[in-house]
Amino acid sequence: MTTKTQRDTGDAGRLPAPLAVVLPTQAITASDEHSLDTLLALPRVRQDPILTERISQAAWTCPQCGVMVPKLYAGGRHVLVRRVRCACGPEPLARYEAEERAEQRRVASDRARSQAVFGGTHPGTASWLKRFAAFERAFQPEAYDALRGWCLFIGQMYHQHLQAAQAPEQHAGELRFRLAWSAALRRIPSLILTGGACTGKTHLLLACLHQVCDASDHTQGLGIRIAYLPGMAYLDAIRATWDQPDGLEEPLIVQASSADVLLVDGIDGVRSAWAGERWRRILIERSLKGYPILIAGTSVHTIAEALGRDTYHSLAERAMTVNLTVNRRPRQTTLSLTDLQHLGHQAEEATNALPLRPVIDADEIPGGGPAAR
Repeated sequence: MTTKTQRDTGDAGRLPAPLAVVLPTQAITASDEHSLDTLLALPRVRQDPILTERISQAAWTCPQCGVMVPKLYAGGRHVLVRRVRCACGPEPLARYEAEERAEQRRVASDRARSQAVFGGTHPGTASWLKRFAAFERAFQPEAYDALRGWCLFIGQMYHQHLQAAQAPEQHAGELRFRLAWSAALRRIPSLILTGGACTGKTHLLLACLHQVCDASDHTQGLGIRIAYLPGMAYLDAIRATWDQPDGLEEPLIVQASSADVLLVDGIDGVRSAWAGERWRRILIERSLKGYPILIAGTSVHTIAEALGRDTYHSLAERAMTVNLTVNRRPRQTTLSLTDLQHLGHQAEEATNALPLRPVIDADEIPGGGPAAR
């Protein structure tokens, strides 16, 4: 793992001469005589888990030259670990580091995606495949373009304000980013997605979740904090806190209120006074902050009934409504009489091929069988 001091030093010719951190029993030098295994086996390295991890991370493999052992330099009281180039030139190392950064972004994005879903678990393995690429645009062209454009706009705003995080200290960079990003979130509109059953609401919401997570960089803690709440599961979790001795529903409300982007699926699944009160608390808090929200329900009437007329109209004034049309896929297939007769013959042959067995055994019936007779 390289440090800022090492990046500022440039190439190997500008680095200080190899030094040794000497202990009473062993020394560490920047000599090419050490292999990775012997380097990790040195007492000085084995006594420092952080140094061991950095050496393991700094080692890399060239397809032509093999494993490249990092150089170690004494920097005051610390040991600096630096990657070295192979004999093939700078291209293999640059390619390896680019692949390493891409893998780090992918792992961090997957972790953030899992944490974004309420409860920390994803609603089914198949939901990982619900993306815009897997959705047939001709099925819902207006909603597809609206939601995908909404996600792309969020990604563009995010990358424009990510430059504010460029600061010498990471904490200061994160603070600058959060301040700039909080102001940018007020420019992102909210969406109300309505449609009946089998119109693709859940697929499109999960596609938005994946699109936003893939667009943000979570490696430095500067990613977009997005939350996906299945309405019924979220309300069930709130109910579960009532039975706990020290259970409080406030952390669940804060989780939904403080997310940068909130996705709620089936917000009209429960239309009662206590459910509407919870949703109103979240919507009012997000309205005061100006944070965007995407909610999905059956119709505007059911959503208004679940949230309350005043709360719904307040949300609708600053939100765009996207209506999903009825499923355009054919639900019936025209069959001729010949086709029906052929299907009937196939069903009859399949039934006759099954071994016959009495459904009820008289001996197993209490009071039945030969003994009863």
